[in-house]
Amino acid sequence: MFGLPVDTKRKAFKTRTSPGNAINPVWEEEAIVFKKVVLPTLASLRIAVFEEGGKFIGHRIIPVSAIRPGYHYISLRNEKNQALTLPTLFVYVEVKDYVPDTFAGESGQQQQQQQQQQQQQQQQQQQQADRVFFLPLRRHRGVIQSHPLRQPDGAEGQSAGCAHAGGGRRGGGRQRGV
Repeated sequence: MFGLPVDTKRKAFKTRTSPGNAINPVWEEEAIVFKKVVLPTLASLRIAVFEEGGKFIGHRIIPVSAIRPGYHYISLRNEKNQALTLPTLFVYVEVKDYVPDTFAGESGQQQQQQQQQQQQQQQQQQQQADRVFFLPLRRHRGVIQSHPLRQPDGAEGQSAGCAHAGGGRRGGGRQRGV
C-alpha cells in the first residue's frame, strides 16, 4: 500500500508460491488485513504477481477509495501499465470502519443497545398491525350490510328487494350485500 508515510507498507504482505497449478493457482492463506488507513483518498493498493523464479507476470494499482466490498476480478497490467488479456485475480474484498481498541468495548455496548431498540420497534409495529387487523367492522365505511326483510302481511311467497344496496335481485331468498 502506498500513500501517506503512516499508510505505506511496502512488501509487508506476501503469499507463498502456489505449487503444481500454473494455469489456475489458488492461495488458501489468511486474509491480508490493513487495520487502519489514515487517508484513503491518497492511498493506493498495489497487487503484483511473480513466477516462482522471480519473473514479473503482472500488477495492478488500485486507489483505496475505489475499492468496493464483494467479489471482483482484477485484470493485471504489464510494466508499461498496458492491460494483459489472460492474467486476472479473483478476490474477495471486505471493507469495515476502523474502531480504535480503546472504543471497541463501547461499540459492542452500542450495538447491543441498537439491537434492543430495533426489537422494541418491531414489537410496537407488530402490536399496531394486530390492532389494525382486529378493528370492529362498524368503523369501516362503505361496507354494505344486508338484513333479511320482513315480508308484509299477506304477501307470502314474494320477497322484497334490497333497497339500501341500490336495488338488488328479485326472486326468492335472502339478499346479500356486496
